[in-house]
Amino acid sequence: ENKNIKDAKIKFTLVYFGICFVLFIVFLFFASLYSSALEGIVIPMILFGIFIYYILMKNINEVARISRESSEIVKGNYKKNIEKNGGLYDGIVDNFNNIGENLDLAIEDAVKSERLKTELITNVSHDLKTPLTSIINYSDLLSKDDNTKDEVKEYSKIINEKSNKLKVLIEDLFEVSKATSNNIELDRQELDFNSLVQQSIGEWEDKISEKNIEIISNLPEEKVMLKIDGQKFSRVLDNLFSNISKYALENSRVYVDLIDEDGVRLTIKNISKYPLNISAEELMERFTRGEKSRTTSGSGLGLSIASSFVRAHGASFDI
Repeated sequence: ENKNIKDAKIKFTLVYFGICFVLFIVFLFFASLYSSALEGIVIPMILFGIFIYYILMKNINEVARISRESSEIVKGNYKKNIEKNGGLYDGIVDNFNNIGENLDLAIEDAVKSERLKTELITNVSHDLKTPLTSIINYSDLLSKDDNTKDEVKEYSKIINEKSNKLKVLIEDLFEVSKATSNNIELDRQELDFNSLVQQSIGEWEDKISEKNIEIISNLPEEKVMLKIDGQKFSRVLDNLFSNISKYALENSRVYVDLIDEDGVRLTIKNISKYPLNISAEELMERFTRGEKSRTTSGSGLGLSIASSFVRAHGASFDI
């Protein structure tokens, strides 16, 4: 025990017994006026006073223990878990333990956020530099006088493709930036989510079937009305089916299930062509791709954007 707690106990003991002594003298004085049988009262009073002192001291010790152990959390040991004794102060102990756990999580989130920022800068630099280098190189070639018509056509086509890739990347970065700052504006309207899913399947079915991937859908016959931003949810579905077209295993099936029971749930299941030796959480992080070579088209921001749009509606997005 530290000196402060010891001093507090000594002061409490002196004050307590001082008050008890005064009350005892006052009681004796009044009792002597009305009764002569003091012997049967004095001993129970003393025992009762000692019992009360024991109870109070036990509580002081418990508070002192909580104070001592919680000071470790204050010093930075956020994993410290204070033991509960089943007494009056278990609620306070729970609060301290929750503070420790939440601080630990907050620090982990802060470290992760810093790591993501570093990776974001690295990946943005890489993803912007690659098409930009191609645009500069082919623009340089295009400026030469000895180009044939076919070469001019080919160089212009490459510049156009790389420019569009840059445009998509910059637009996606803008969306992620808005999502990060919780600045997503929703234009909610009563829409048939069932029709929206059917429309997305129709738009992507041909492209996905080129890889001999069959879409098997299980959708309700009736409408599924939701108050949502149709444009944002169309983008979510586009990003998901785009991922399927790029990363699903050829000659396999994709299952799309829409269930409207105790809330609306859309489930899409497919087999990845690449071994996914990363967690679902990592897969949803910005610039993460199912394959590590980063040669496929896209910004690597699709799932992050889809997740942000869905969560902005107050819904959940899980892999």
